[in-house]
Amino acid sequence: MNPEITALNRLRGALRQIVTKLKNYIKQGASEDKVVLETKITKVSTIRKKLFDLRKRYYELPPEADLTETDEAIEKMETSLEEMEVSLKYLISKHNIYDKSSKLNIKENKTGKLLRVKLPDIPLPQFTGKYEDFGNFKSQFISLIEDNDGLSNTQKLYYLKSSLTGEAKLIQTADDTYKSKLEALEDRYEKRERLLILKY
Repeated sequence: MNPEITALNRLRGALRQIVTKLKNYIKQGASEDKVVLETKITKVSTIRKKLFDLRKRYYELPPEADLTETDEAIEKMETSLEEMEVSLKYLISKHNIYDKSSKLNIKENKTGKLLRVKLPDIPLPQFTGKYEDFGNFKSQFISLIEDNDGLSNTQKLYYLKSSLTGEAKLIQTADDTYKSKLEALEDRYEKRERLLILKY
């Protein structure tokens, strides 16, 4: 094998190990420290740049080099990094919300100090594909996710997909954007739900 390809493959393997390690860190329970989370996001950005440079170096190889496996491997890592970035930004956004409004003064003790309580995390609503449940799911999702100005459309799409199970998870769209995904769900379930209401 070409020595240059061997060196690039080794570098790709090293980056894959870093991505896997970071993915396991988030999966097993990321730190609640905001500074640590922001550091991890910086690390994700650094790995992305290295992957971009690595792909560029692969493409500079002779035309006869087969890069099919390489493209798939790098694309898989890029997808993982995007998902991790969304998860980390969500955790940071929870910190921001907590800093601004989730501390509630409940009582002033005898020493004059205010006792504070942290509000519990609100789980994402789940939708399985039952027509009669769609209206309630949609209102909850819009309240928690769509109306959150701190989330990008990419993040909203990630959370929408995470909220779908069963038949609803199989809904596909041409461009796979948040808006098109939500509209596809509305077209399939909201109109049918209205028909069921009128029927009964």
